[in-house]
Parts: sequence; structure tokens; C-alpha cells
Amino acid sequence: MTETQKQLLRTVLEAALAEPPAGEETLASLFYDRLFTVAPGVRPLFHNRLSIQEEKFTQMLVMLHNSLDRLDHLVPTVWQSGRNHKLYGAESAHYEVVGEVLLWALGEKLGPESLTEEVRAAWNEFYNLLSLIMQEAAESG
Repeated sequence: MTETQKQLLRTVLEAALAEPPAGEETLASLFYDRLFTVAPGVRPLFHNRLSIQEEKFTQMLVMLHNSLDRLDHLVPTVWQSGRNHKLYGAESAHYEVVGEVLLWALGEKLGPESLTEEVRAAWNEFYNLLSLIMQEAAESG
């Protein structure tokens, strides 16, 4: 990833993870509401209360933000996440849906004008890298 792409990702994540005004949904709640609408079959894979799952989602995004300059340090965590997701019942097809829903949620949270072609390309490259690592981990064991 280029430095420009990393900066685009940082900027989007910082804005998306900022505490929303009262009454406005968080990125995590937008994400899960949409995910369960477009892929209702994944809902049974989530055994935690939704508030716990949303907190885990937010923590992962914070970790991703903080690791953009050290992607090699990110690989073991993402690898383990892929192994865990296999145990939860995640399938390869789910990764594409999650990527689409994540971009949708970012657009909803930040406004569609925030998702320029450059931002979309950076997110797609980053997400594809992460999902590839997770899927390889799932297949390895």
C-alpha cells in the first residue's frame, strides 16, 4: 500500500470511529444492521450480545488504524482472526459480503461524497489483503 492510501484509510477510520452525536448510529451498529439485512443467514454465527460484537468490531478497526504503518505486525492478529472465524462458521463467501457492507456503512456514516474512487480503491486493497490472510488461515487448519 502506498503512503497516500494509508493516509486515506487513517482519515476515514478516524472520522468513522469518532463518537457520534446523540441519537446517531455508530459505524458498528450501521454495519451489523446492514449485514443482517443483506445476509440474514450469518446472524446465527454471532453468539455474543450485539453490543459486545459491536465493541469487538470497533476494537478491530482501532487496531487496524493503529497498525497501518506496521502491516507486518498486523498479520499474526489477522491470521488468528481468520482461524477464529472458521470456528464460528464463517465461509469464504461471507468475506465479500462483509467487504461490501463495510464500504456501505462507511458511506452511510461519513456521507457518500467521502467515498471517492481513491478511498474506495484504498479500502478495497486493504480489505482484500486482510480477507485473503484470514481465508488462508481458515483453510490451513
